Amino acid sequence: MALSTVLLVSAGLFLRSLVNVSRVDLGIAIDRLVTFELAPRLNGYTPPAVHALVERAETALAAVPGVSRVSASTIAL
Repeated sequence: MALSTVLLVSAGLFLRSLVNVSRVDLGIAIDRLVTFELAPRLNGYTPPAVHALVERAETALAAVPGVSRVSASTIAL
């Protein structure tokens, strides 16, 4: 009985912490934010070709009217 009570209290505190974390203002306006993912290596791109593709995508996206900033990141696998 004591173990069940401890587990229930711990779960409740954990859920409360998750709710509090979701309410933290990160300083990022996400109402006009667009994100997407590319997987060029799955299509046979080499590392230099991946770099060139990312640069072309950044340039093309920056040219779209209304776009104020473009950013890219890569994850080494």
